[in-house]
Amino acid sequence: MIEKLRQIIQEHLTTIAYHSYDATIMHKRCAYHAMLNLLDKYPINFGEYLDHSSNQHFGFQHLLFQEYISLLEQELPFVILKHKRPYQINNLLDDELHIFHGISIFEGMINDTLAVNNGTKEFYIGGRSAVYAKPYFLGKLLDVQDQNTQLSLMDKMVSYSFSKIQFRDVKPGTFVIVKHLRIPPHYQMGGMAHINKAKQSIARHL
Repeated sequence: MIEKLRQIIQEHLTTIAYHSYDATIMHKRCAYHAMLNLLDKYPINFGEYLDHSSNQHFGFQHLLFQEYISLLEQELPFVILKHKRPYQINNLLDDELHIFHGISIFEGMINDTLAVNNGTKEFYIGGRSAVYAKPYFLGKLLDVQDQNTQLSLMDKMVSYSFSKIQFRDVKPGTFVIVKHLRIPPHYQMGGMAHINKAKQSIARHL
């Protein structure tokens, strides 16, 4: 199963340039390479994540997104064609990437489980008749500062998902300031759309 998955992903990687618009090639490459990286790290769990009959997701949605963003950032700067002319992408906030909706900063408190929940104040409003209104997700964590000392706690950060940040060796009750790149709380938008399409394409071949 693991080798079959690896082979399917590799085959998709080799055909991207033949079935993609120039502006989406880098997104797709990074999405498939992110899958390969997670397949190497969590082979069995990743297979179950792709299996529609399994309810075991193991948090792979945010892990895939973070790996995809990391790979995309490593490629910067890169050039795409826009209106048949070269256009250079220099940073993750470039409008042509359609991933992040800006920088958000919020205050929070480390709870008894050593976590801080997403406290983003900006709301994404969209969908039909603007009925979809939710706080933006944690996209890419930029910094977490102790509000009292102004020192960064990034070295104490264990992991983060779309909705919370997990720490170690910190005191519960510590007030913090969180800075992050925000993404829409909608899996069919931005970078998540590329990841979901890649996932669906791979799953169809299993």
